[in-house]
Amino acid sequence: MPGLHEKLKAEINELMRAKKELALNTVRSVLSACMNYAVEKGIKPQEILSDEDVYTAIRREVKKRRDAIDMYTKAKKDEFAKKEQEELNILLAYLPTMMSIEKVKELAVKRKAELGINDPKEKGKLIGALSKELTGKAESADIVSAVNSLF
Repeated sequence: MPGLHEKLKAEINELMRAKKELALNTVRSVLSACMNYAVEKGIKPQEILSDEDVYTAIRREVKKRRDAIDMYTKAKKDEFAKKEQEELNILLAYLPTMMSIEKVKELAVKRKAELGINDPKEKGKLIGALSKELTGKAESADIVSAVNSLF
């Protein structure tokens, strides 16, 4: 079964044939981000990345789109924000579904009890432990929010 990296490469041709410019440009930007990530990790750019590496590259692109949406919205450039939102929706389709904030809170309560953390000064340890456990499964902001709600 081909990995996500191969799937994205194959999808380029399908999107060209379908003449879906926005999706095509978005997938191209993801492949470019994958190539940059590979170089950053010391992997040859033409090598196929693991799914986790591709997810990391996509998450970076998602963050860029969210930041751009915020900036365009603040600058009252709604047409640009709309385009970025459409690209964001395309990117999110490639990521696995993230854990809900309620599930993150449940895990945070369990981990807090396991680690015996009661002092708010130690919430960094709890955030670190949860972040390692939930990498790729939950948003970082949700983890921080869940931990902050416990103190």
